[in-house]
Amino acid sequence: MNIFEHFSCHTRLPIRINAIRDHVLEESKAADVIAFHAADLDPNHIRGFLHFFDERGRKVAHIIFARELGRDWRRLVCCKELIHILDDDKSTAQTREAVSSLIQQISVPLFLQPALQSAGATFSGVHDYIGELLALSILLPRDAYNLLKPLFDEGKIGSEDIAALAQIPETYVRFAMVDDWQKILESIP
Repeated sequence: MNIFEHFSCHTRLPIRINAIRDHVLEESKAADVIAFHAADLDPNHIRGFLHFFDERGRKVAHIIFARELGRDWRRLVCCKELIHILDDDKSTAQTREAVSSLIQQISVPLFLQPALQSAGATFSGVHDYIGELLALSILLPRDAYNLLKPLFDEGKIGSEDIAALAQIPETYVRFAMVDDWQKILESIP
């Protein structure tokens, strides 16, 4: 069972980041330990990143996130980086030059990504944006979404209410509340 299927049946929000971490540790051979660290990053350029290295024979994944992020953004960023631990090598930046290129690509707003991709953006740059949508699908899982969507459509709850329940950025809730959200998720490779 993949990580998305595992969390899709959850209806109790928020989904705990530690629960996601524990699942990734169970499913991944890429990391024996996962640690989270706040750092002085400019969230306008990079909200977080993942760094692997060996410590005393253990594979350690360090998730570094911008210290000034609010709890909602921090959760989205950490979830996205947890998903990246499950990625194959072609989805990750392996060199300093690749990391620099990736940072430039992900600094471009999501709506401009198609133009960037046609201009030669790498797979890992586009994959990073898809990672945010996938993280959203874990933090606002299918079964919780299916309970909340009718209430949202009827005007009984707003995007700010769902954002508070799921502890995710409201802009992402508004995106997920479109009628085609499930189709969007199904179209992601």
